[in-house]
Amino acid sequence: MKRKPTDSTDDRRQLLKWRLLVITGAAVIFVGSSIPGDSMPALRILTQDKLMHLLEYGVFGLLLANWGRLEFTSSSRVWIVLVVAALFALSDEFHQLLVGRSCEFYDWLADMVGVSLALGFTSLYYRRRGK
Repeated sequence: MKRKPTDSTDDRRQLLKWRLLVITGAAVIFVGSSIPGDSMPALRILTQDKLMHLLEYGVFGLLLANWGRLEFTSSSRVWIVLVVAALFALSDEFHQLLVGRSCEFYDWLADMVGVSLALGFTSLYYRRRGK
């Protein structure tokens, strides 16, 4: 795992910003996963559980992708982000057991689809911008 050098103060600030956003995103997911199943608020717009997982981890994937872009070399960043996301999503599923919710493989799979879509989107976005 080769890290990118951070030469300037601006580079270090950008890296710190994305690290904090990733940590905040992880905390939001953790808090949301701590709500017992029978206390979950009803969402009229998104009623499908898997769609919620996909969207939630899609946003988290955007945060991770931008952090990874600043933190690691291009050859390793996608794999590192995928491993970090996979492990966090897995821990999130097991964490839900502690509050009386279910731990499902298909939820984890929806999480990973969201992260993968986010990685693809950010890769395309930065490729088009020449970064």
